[in-house]
Amino acid sequence: MAWRRKKPRDWSQRAFEESEMQRRERAAGGVPMPQPLSKSVDLPERSTWKWTLGGVAIIVVAILIRNGLDSRAPGLTTNCHVPAIALSSASVHRGSTLRWSGTGPAAMHFVITVGVGGLRPGAHPGQLSPVPDPGGSVNSTEIAVFPKALSSSCKANGSFTVDVPPGGYNVRMFKLIGSGSAVTGTPVATKRITVTS
Repeated sequence: MAWRRKKPRDWSQRAFEESEMQRRERAAGGVPMPQPLSKSVDLPERSTWKWTLGGVAIIVVAILIRNGLDSRAPGLTTNCHVPAIALSSASVHRGSTLRWSGTGPAAMHFVITVGVGGLRPGAHPGQLSPVPDPGGSVNSTEIAVFPKALSSSCKANGSFTVDVPPGGYNVRMFKLIGSGSAVTGTPVATKRITVTS
């Protein structure tokens, strides 16, 4: 016995059957179900790319504002007679960046240190070695800003990475006097910081 293949329905026949079914539903009082993939005139069209672009723009602006605020030097009143320093924070994590501002007599040479109570002559002429604060050790000291000079406007600023173990430290500005083997360092300004892990 051979199987007979059914003839495929014609597209016009299918369209007729669908319209007939819809007519019968309407006659019986039924409401046709909405097509999930068809566009609805009742709902506004969503433009997800606009929302995505707006979200990305907000994030970029927030990052730029934060970086701009983080890169500003801390405020400090200029004084061409009395040296002073200002720090961007009194509490920092080890390995983080700390911004500083300094003021004092124009062209004054200075260094900024962390955990250093004094500077003594080093092994070579013209070299200075750090003397730790009381209770500290050489491992808990840092020369944060190497020898630098204040500008003619009596100011300087910059940043350094805090690289001392967790604890409380004095950040000091030392005025450098003399040159060559006769150079000495005198503390002229101090700020206190707390370093966390």
